[in-house]
Amino acid sequence: MIYILFLLLLIAYGYYRYLVDFKLKRKPINYPSAENIKKASANKKRLVCFGDSNTQGNMSYDWVKEIATINQNIDVFNAGINADLTFSLLRRLDDVIDSRPDFISILIGTNDINATLSPTNLNRYRERGKITNEEKPSPQSFKVNYLHLIRRLKKSTNAEIALVTIPLITEDLNSTYNQQVADYCQAIKELGKSENLEVIDFNDEQKKLLHLPGNSKLHYKNSRQMMTATTILKNIFGLRYNQVSRLFGTKTSPDFIHLNETAGKKLTEQIQQWILKNMA
Repeated sequence: MIYILFLLLLIAYGYYRYLVDFKLKRKPINYPSAENIKKASANKKRLVCFGDSNTQGNMSYDWVKEIATINQNIDVFNAGINADLTFSLLRRLDDVIDSRPDFISILIGTNDINATLSPTNLNRYRERGKITNEEKPSPQSFKVNYLHLIRRLKKSTNAEIALVTIPLITEDLNSTYNQQVADYCQAIKELGKSENLEVIDFNDEQKKLLHLPGNSKLHYKNSRQMMTATTILKNIFGLRYNQVSRLFGTKTSPDFIHLNETAGKKLTEQIQQWILKNMA
């Protein structure tokens, strides 16, 4: 019996490593690659959702897939890549521009903030090739990079562009982490105003979902372990993100970084309203 248990644990661990080392590092199936752009209809409008893991949707609720399901008359490209920062998005701008989008949503900033919270976090992004040794995330670099993103997209496309405010980090609204998130969100709002672009305030809507506080005894320092557990529970045992959240006593996120179904569907509603408003 012990050998069977050991074998099952070994298989589960092997599959987990496959998820982390291969599946979670792949680009979305509908990434705006040259091949996918070639397949797109010339008669449909195109939406590119540009961002990090909260857009890619294999570590978070896949709201981009839901948007594509709702809008069969639009070609939807998912340009979200796990662990990306504004630095990383700048390197991928041509992929978005080459898709000739009519709509672009930008949801970025969680990893820019996360990289500033500890030297260990910063080194992880460097080891993964998300930033160079010379690049150092900061509130100022975030504003500079975000402005470059906006201006290049405005110059090189005719797309309607929506800037999405950053999700919470932990569900403690008084935490120093969420005070930083609030500062970055304010920077996004100011950029939207100065560049005359739509701002979708997801952060504010996520806060409203916390009107009934969770009962989690976990904190941001547990987020990596929560992320690992979520990956296993979702991909190996088939749990939904909301079910994982209930296990951890959280309301809108399974790991204090990514979106569960409750939060993801709220973002879907906001993106959908923006699309409909600009379809005419």
